[in-house]
Amino acid sequence: KLISSQRSSNKHYSYLHILALRAILNLTNVIVLNSVSYREEVQHYLPKQVGIEVIPNGIRIPEYIQSINKIRDELAIDSSSLLIGTVGRLSSEKGLELIFKAFSQSKHKDAQLLITGSGPEKNRLEKLAITLGIDDRIHMIGFRTDIWSILSSLDLYVHASIFEGMPISVLEAIAVGCPIVATDSGGIRELVTGPEHGWLVAQGDFIALVEAIDNALDHQEEARLRASRALEHIKINYS
Repeated sequence: KLISSQRSSNKHYSYLHILALRAILNLTNVIVLNSVSYREEVQHYLPKQVGIEVIPNGIRIPEYIQSINKIRDELAIDSSSLLIGTVGRLSSEKGLELIFKAFSQSKHKDAQLLITGSGPEKNRLEKLAITLGIDDRIHMIGFRTDIWSILSSLDLYVHASIFEGMPISVLEAIAVGCPIVATDSGGIRELVTGPEHGWLVAQGDFIALVEAIDNALDHQEEARLRASRALEHIKINYS
């Protein structure tokens, strides 16, 4: 039997791309999705005669993380400074432009933003940071393998994807107890099911994203409480 998978709703696919993909998927016996949340969104290009199974992403919760403040030391970020971060490919669907603009409008003008990952949008994002006047507070550190240590150094994890499957980076951030602000996109809503687990905002809602970031940073005790509930949620359902 031939098994294929689709890892997100792929809203950026062109009509020709969809036709080609459907032709390929017609040759398979089973298509595996990693989240039930976007199943309806992909129905228009999945062959009706092929079976669909959902196998959610999972994660092993780390028992111990070394060098928690290594990245702060490396970048000379004071331990008292608020550090916001995100991890992922630097591509348009990840909503990094929205994060940059929201960060520039946050009232926390001493906060720092850490971008971990590489991709085609790097140069454009660097220019955007200069235009927004926040280039002195943004650290774009490229691809890294010490993700657990980096995530453990953050005060807040922000994920603003336009579309998603079930993002491993959000699972990893929750696994180290980091508070989450994210767009209500794909499988994210299965990980952050409501305000008890973090802050969810509508896709592309700039004002709501700014408010959520400020709310989480203003109420850090509440943010940690939501993060601990989210951790218990993924321990039970995704580990």
